[in-house]
Amino acid sequence: MKRVLTLLMLFALVPLMAIDCLPGSGRSIEQNTRDYHLAYHNHMDDYHFYGSNSWAVRFDFANYYYPNLQDLSFTINSLRLWFPQTGDSVRVRLLSDEEGLPALPEIASYSVLVDTNDLTIPLSEPITLQCMWMIVDYNTFFNGPYVSASSGDGSHSYYLNTSMETPFFQNLAHAGYNAELLFGVVGEFAMVSDLRLVSLDLVGEYGPDKTVYPSFVIHNHSEQPVSGLSINLNLTFPQAEDNISQTINIGQSIPPQADFVWDEQQPGYSDYGITIPRDPMQARFRGTIIPPADTDNYAPNNTIDKYYYSFIEEMPVHMVENFFRSSNAASILHQEAAAIADGHLEDVHLLNYLPVLADTLSSTAALNHFSWYGFNTLPRVVLGGEGRIIGLRHDFRDNFAAKCDSLTLKRSFISSSRLDVETEAETMTLGFGLVNDNTQFFSGGGNYDLVRNSVFFAGLFKEVNLSGQQFWNLEKWVVRAQPFEDGINMGDRQDIIAEMSTLGLDPRDNFRLYYWIQERRGGSIYYANMTDLEIPGSNDDYVQAPATLSLSPNPLKGNRALKVDIGTDSGILKIYNIRGQLIHSQTISSQKAQLDAGIFPQSGVYLVSIQSLQDKTRKHTAKISIIK
Repeated sequence: MKRVLTLLMLFALVPLMAIDCLPGSGRSIEQNTRDYHLAYHNHMDDYHFYGSNSWAVRFDFANYYYPNLQDLSFTINSLRLWFPQTGDSVRVRLLSDEEGLPALPEIASYSVLVDTNDLTIPLSEPITLQCMWMIVDYNTFFNGPYVSASSGDGSHSYYLNTSMETPFFQNLAHAGYNAELLFGVVGEFAMVSDLRLVSLDLVGEYGPDKTVYPSFVIHNHSEQPVSGLSINLNLTFPQAEDNISQTINIGQSIPPQADFVWDEQQPGYSDYGITIPRDPMQARFRGTIIPPADTDNYAPNNTIDKYYYSFIEEMPVHMVENFFRSSNAASILHQEAAAIADGHLEDVHLLNYLPVLADTLSSTAALNHFSWYGFNTLPRVVLGGEGRIIGLRHDFRDNFAAKCDSLTLKRSFISSSRLDVETEAETMTLGFGLVNDNTQFFSGGGNYDLVRNSVFFAGLFKEVNLSGQQFWNLEKWVVRAQPFEDGINMGDRQDIIAEMSTLGLDPRDNFRLYYWIQERRGGSIYYANMTDLEIPGSNDDYVQAPATLSLSPNPLKGNRALKVDIGTDSGILKIYNIRGQLIHSQTISSQKAQLDAGIFPQSGVYLVSIQSLQDKTRKHTAKISIIK
C-alpha cells in the first residue's frame, strides 16, 4: 500500500517564509513540440514567484482530456518546465497521488542544470499513469531566482508552506493567487485512438462585408495514421437566410500522435473565404470533424463553437484602467499620457485604481475591482477590459501605444445612452438608459447570450493630482458588477436606476461618472461612456471629519491581545492581508476594544481599516505586523 507522503520525511526544516510574486516578462512560450504538451498554464510568463524552496503541479490525467470519462492514463516521454533565469540547478521529482496528496515511493527523480529557459528533461523510459505530482525543488528569493506562472485559476499548482509545524503543499488558489506554474509534461494519452479538434478560428478582420478565412488544428491521438476525414464549418446568424456552410476535405494523412494544421500554407486555403453579412449581428462559428467510419472517436472532442460580433456603433469612451501603487504613478501615467497625446487617441480615458490600502488615494472600491479581475501583482494596466499589460518594462510605452491603437478599433452594440440625474437632500438618483437600434443577437436556442453574461458598472471618479498632473481616480462605486436580467436585442432599451449618497463629497472637487458594460470574469468592455457630475453644495461649510486608529502592541507577538482605539464611539473594523483579501470584519461598539490574536492566520503584515458608524466619511487605515 502506498504511504501518504509525510513532508517532514522528505524535506529538511526550512526558515519561515511566505510566497509572493512579481510581474513576469509577458513572454509567450513556444509550443514547439511534436508530441502532446499537457499543461494547466496558458503558455505566458505572467508572474515570477518566490519565497518557497519547493513547488508542485498535480496532474490528473484521468480527467484532463475526457471530463466525462474515467480511468484514462497518460504516457510521459519528457518533462517541460520554463524558468525565467538560468544558471542554477533544480531537482524534479515525480510522485504518485493518494487522496489528493503526494505519496511515496518516488516514481522518478532528476537533478539537472537550468541551462536554458525552456528546460526539457527526457525520461530514460516512458512512464504511464493516471495521476501524478511533479515536485520541483528550487530555492527562490525576492531577488531571484524565480519560478514562472501564467494567469489561471491556481487549482492545480502548489508551493511548500513551512509556516506550520508540519510543512504541507498549499494550493495557489487557496493562498489567493490566480496562477498556474509553467510546468508541463510531454507525451500522449495511452490506449486512445481519438481525433480531437484542438482549435478553430476565423482569420482576418471580422466585420460587416469583410472576408475572413477558417483556420483549425486537428490532433490524432492514435498510434495509426488517419486519412479520409473532413470538417464541416457552419457560420450561423440570427436570420437563417444569412447562414454559411462549408466542408473541407483533408486531402492528406495525419501521422500518428501528430497535428494537422489548416492555415494559409495549405493548398486551396484561399478558396474558403467567408464574407460576413452587411448588417451588424452576433454569429456562431461551429467546426465539426467528420472522421472515417473505422475511427474511434468521442463526439464532444470533435466540435468547437466560437462566437463573433460584427458591431458598428462608435464607442464614446475607450477605457484604460490602471492598477498601481503610488510609487509607480509617475512612470506609468507620464508614459501613458505621452502615448495618447496623438490626436487619434482622444477617446482613450485613463482611470486609476490604487488597491493597496496603505497608499494615499487608495480605497476599498479600488481593492474590490482589483480582486474582481483576479489580479495578483501590481502594476497592471487593462485596456478595454481584456487587454493586459503586466508590470513596468522597458517597452511599456510602445506596447501601450500599440494596444491603444487596437483598442480604438473596437465597436459596440449600444447605439445611444442617456443619464438622468435627480438630487434630493444628500441623495442622487441616477437613471441610466442603454439603447440598441441596429444589432441582432440570437434569441434562445442554447446560444451564448452576450448581454446576460455581462455586467454593468458605474463608478464615481475624482480628479486628483498624481505626479504633477491631473487624473481621474476611483472614489466609490455607484453600481458594481450588476448582472443584466434581460437582453438588449435590436430595438430594445435597458434601464438601470441607482442611488448615490453625496455625504463626504466636497462640492469644490471635480467628479466624473463613468459607466460601462463588461463581460463577466474580466472580459471585454462592450460599451463605455462618462459624464461630468456636479455635487450640490450644502448650507454648511464642508469640513472633512478627522479619523484615528491606534493599534498596540505593534508588532503583535504570540497570542497577546491586540488593543484597538478607534477614536469614535462605534465603527466597522475590517482586516485585510497584504494581498488585499478580507480576513475579518466586525462591529466595534465602543471607542476601545481588544482583538484575539487568533484572527490573524499566520505571520505577516496586515491592514486594519475602521469606518465610523455615525459618519461614514470617517475612515482610517493602519498597518500591523504579526509574529506567530
